[in-house]
Amino acid sequence: FSLPHRIKMCYYGGIMRIHSKSQSNQTKGLGLILLAALALLCCSPDTGVDNTIPDSSSDGDSDSDGDSDGDGDADGDTDECEEDADTCGDGGDILVDGGTDTDGDCGQFSCEMYAGTDGYDFDNQTAPFKGNTTSPEAVVTAYTYFHCPHCQDAAETLDQLFDDATYADRVALFFGHCPVDVRFWNVHQAAHAAHLQGQFWGVHDFFFSDEFADLPDDQIDGDEEIHAFVESLGLLDMTQYHIDFASQETWDFIQLDYDQMCEAMVTAMPTTPAVYVNGYQVMPWKKCQNVLDYLLKLDSRPPRKK
Repeated sequence: FSLPHRIKMCYYGGIMRIHSKSQSNQTKGLGLILLAALALLCCSPDTGVDNTIPDSSSDGDSDSDGDSDGDGDADGDTDECEEDADTCGDGGDILVDGGTDTDGDCGQFSCEMYAGTDGYDFDNQTAPFKGNTTSPEAVVTAYTYFHCPHCQDAAETLDQLFDDATYADRVALFFGHCPVDVRFWNVHQAAHAAHLQGQFWGVHDFFFSDEFADLPDDQIDGDEEIHAFVESLGLLDMTQYHIDFASQETWDFIQLDYDQMCEAMVTAMPTTPAVYVNGYQVMPWKKCQNVLDYLLKLDSRPPRKK
């Protein structure tokens, strides 16, 4: 990434944490915003400073994974959010120095790390879930944002995994809310209201559908528009839905998810989707299946193709 892009990400990361109710997150958020402001003053293009990160790899990018487009993987696709500096990313936008992966292709960190017991302890007791939550051999917690194209990709990938009994019978999947743009908290409120009636996944699948993703912002940023979409699905008691949508309990539930994700992230700047296995963040998130295959001793299974 260019330095200006990193500054923008730093700023957005600060904004995300400022919205948290956790004092430590708010302090970190203020620090990130001040850091972004300082970097902007010191490294403005007008100063003649070279704002690009020096190359340290043979393929001409700033890391050694073959990721020439900076989106966290080597497949050459374009990161849609990179262009508009959104905080939604492919889960590998901002990489950090981690362990060496000597046990398999688990991404930025060693596969062995995910078998540890010191990962972040998420409060998932009342979260939407799939799979085996009684005696899981691994626990996946996925924080996503309904207005992020990479989160849509992650949702489709995880749905495929948990349609396979190999994973669904042995692994628990918990959904976490991460509405990085306050304009679209209403979508997450609607999803949680559906969860309270046992219909979360039906609404979840609609909000991650191409039909919903292709709608312009002005058709989904109002509560009435969201209510109309939910009602059209025919899944809910709409009287109870409206009560739950507007309740403080729903807001607090989403806020807790948001706070937990900010605290658990190993990246300096929060991005979505954020996928964790046993409390450890998988970076990039696309390596989640590889991590699970290692933990379940399924290393010989080929990576799932989309």
